[in-house]
Amino acid sequence: MRLLTTRRFSTLALTVLMGAACATPARAQIFIPPETNDAAFDEGTSRYLKELNSSKLFEPVGPYSRDFVPVESLRRTPGSSPEPGPVTRVIQDDRVWVVPPSSATRDSSLQDGSAFNPSSPEDNSVVLSRPGEPPRAAAPSGTFSTVGYGQLATGGNFRALIATRRIVPGTPTTGSTIVPQVVTGFPTNANNMFLTGVSANGTVAAGYYGTLNPSTTVAFALNVSTGAITTLPLAAGDLRATPSKLTPDGGFIVGTSYQTSTDPTVANDNNRIIRWTRSGTGYTAATIGGFPGAFRTIANSISADGTAIVGTYFDATRNTRPFRWTQAGGFQDLGSLPGQLTGQAIGLNNDGSVVVGSGGQAFIWTAADGMKPLRSLTGSGFSTANAITPNGSFIGGASYDGNFVNGIALLWTKDGETIKLRDLLVISGVDVTGWVFNSVDRIVRSSDGTYTIMGNGTRNGVGTGFIFFWKRAAGPPPAITTQPQAQAAAAGGSAVLSVVATGATAYQWQRNGTAITGATNATLTLANPQAANAGSYTVVVSNGESSVTSTAAALTVAPTISRLTNVSVRTTAGTGANILIVGFTLGGGGKNVLLRAVGPTLGTFGVPGTLDDPRLALFNAASAQTHQNDDWGGGAALTSAFDAVGAFRLPAASKDAVLLNYLAAGGYTAQVSGAAGTSGVVLLEAYDSDAGSPLARYTNLSARNQVGTGGNILIVGFNITGNGPKNLLIRAVGPGLAQFGVTGTLADPQLAIFNSSGTQTNQNDDWGGGAALAATFTSVGAFNLPAASKDAALSITLQPGSYTAQVSGIANSTGVALAEIYELP
Repeated sequence: MRLLTTRRFSTLALTVLMGAACATPARAQIFIPPETNDAAFDEGTSRYLKELNSSKLFEPVGPYSRDFVPVESLRRTPGSSPEPGPVTRVIQDDRVWVVPPSSATRDSSLQDGSAFNPSSPEDNSVVLSRPGEPPRAAAPSGTFSTVGYGQLATGGNFRALIATRRIVPGTPTTGSTIVPQVVTGFPTNANNMFLTGVSANGTVAAGYYGTLNPSTTVAFALNVSTGAITTLPLAAGDLRATPSKLTPDGGFIVGTSYQTSTDPTVANDNNRIIRWTRSGTGYTAATIGGFPGAFRTIANSISADGTAIVGTYFDATRNTRPFRWTQAGGFQDLGSLPGQLTGQAIGLNNDGSVVVGSGGQAFIWTAADGMKPLRSLTGSGFSTANAITPNGSFIGGASYDGNFVNGIALLWTKDGETIKLRDLLVISGVDVTGWVFNSVDRIVRSSDGTYTIMGNGTRNGVGTGFIFFWKRAAGPPPAITTQPQAQAAAAGGSAVLSVVATGATAYQWQRNGTAITGATNATLTLANPQAANAGSYTVVVSNGESSVTSTAAALTVAPTISRLTNVSVRTTAGTGANILIVGFTLGGGGKNVLLRAVGPTLGTFGVPGTLDDPRLALFNAASAQTHQNDDWGGGAALTSAFDAVGAFRLPAASKDAVLLNYLAAGGYTAQVSGAAGTSGVVLLEAYDSDAGSPLARYTNLSARNQVGTGGNILIVGFNITGNGPKNLLIRAVGPGLAQFGVTGTLADPQLAIFNSSGTQTNQNDDWGGGAALAATFTSVGAFNLPAASKDAALSITLQPGSYTAQVSGIANSTGVALAEIYELP
């Protein structure tokens, strides 16, 4: 308890004024590319501070020394050589660090408003003490607000104070101070008004005031722009409450509420967390409650979305303990540092996943690593971490000597690297003559990439506060060694864009200048691209400090063009009604078609019982014969056509039949019979003989024949050519043919699809009568099948390649069947 009280009153004793720039502010200017990512900039800052700690070591000095030592007094470590040119001498911990001059300066300014003299009791001015949190989108350009409270030099009453000022970088203001304004509008019986926090966007402040007759405490919210004061309601059972922190937009306010004491020896007993939520122009109150078993729970900070709160609770032995509360998980004790029993959680990052505070020594806590100490200065009796950047990688606080007298303002990186704030200012080119920096109390990252660091200290021996604006110069950007290349992809296929860069830690791909969600790797793979994915692709490559954008790579997406290019049917060609009949339809225009009826040449492949002399006839949709052939004749033109479509060659004197003709769009039937009424095994082939990717294509293929057993089942082969998948309807119709007067049909056909490796990919026995499949029949002009029929049907999607549809009878049954293949949209 002594620790909390001592720290609080040591803060109140300091004069802290929201600063305008001095008449001649100390600044060092450099053009710095704008930063748009908190994590990237903070990561770069962490690396920069770590690099400072990797500079050359020199002779030890006292860690609480206030000044820099002359270079001639340094005794270099063995083996080190003099630095060329001027150097900066930095006291860091118990060593002197020497930082060589850098070609990049930093855009920095230090502002002080210490016009009020708290040592003069005759002065009726107020003393602004406890700085609030400035708006993120403010310093050093924009509207900057801070809040606090001050005490009248006579009378002792406190007054709520707020200061708002437009600051323009590089333009000195008249005078060295901004006078804070006393907040008005309180009831006449109000006394001791306090402002304890302001939203990061500078729109809402919060605080509390006391009243006389009756004596109570009232929590309120302040509209910074209008000055309107809104009383914050209490939750059921609470007697009073005090706000402590606001979310960046002022949507949530967290505080501590007080109930009836259960321990008359302890003041403010039985208090708990209260959270106010903005509702319209006011706020509603909800009690979060207290840490289980604790008699006192104090809220110190709240996450950006209001779902996480950190603070301190008192256990049964009155030890202070740090806690985190989350809306999803409730209260959690954060533990303690080795050798410590007490602690307090003071700040947290935007999402509440990183917590900082003090347990005698400054700490950082995460769920993965638990509580870890942040390095204090040698000889420190106490250190505390008070502030943290939105993504949790940059921390501020203080380290105090063993007598708890001298405080040294410190900055830590997320991995524990430490630097004194004073050293950072000197390295940044800021004149710190007369300044002592005791503590960092707030760190806010502005939207323009500037840090606003607020704290307290002294200037020329007078207690004061400071506001320090710092923007670290960006380091060299990564170098792209291999630019993304233009890609041409097929719709439904894939496209891969890649970049090779040195010194890169992050990537963000863009299409037509807009970032692609989740595209944060060196390689961008676009699966199943469509026409909407076409465009100009670039990638922004960064290293946490600087970034470079690649040259543009155009992605073109060709439409999916897949088509049936050939069909083949191998079966027994009989006589009369049992000859082989194959039908096909041409859509999209006319095309060159190669038809072959192969009988005797099959014998050379070991096929027995072949048709010795097949005869091929072609009929149009009007059943008129348009072409016919008996023996193909061995011509060179036909041989070249075989080679062009990948068909095996035929002996020049063979009795096989061939037709090569241009056919107009429409339906056709090819019939194969044996000369002189003979029968035997035959292979009928229909090839797309056009070069390239013509729009004209086979839209329907069918074969009707007697289905036997074993090697005499009906086998239909087909090819899909193109750059994407093809949707097909495949049917095996047996009993469904009876409606057309066909006799001897296959009573229960079974349909199986095999790929070019001989693996079965799809199968159907009875089609089932489903409404969706029946609608598909209608969409392609196929005749209807009775819902309860034993016919087989499949609606499937196949990738380009070669396939076989096999039609057989259940239980080795035989009969006439029709195999059909339809193109689907």
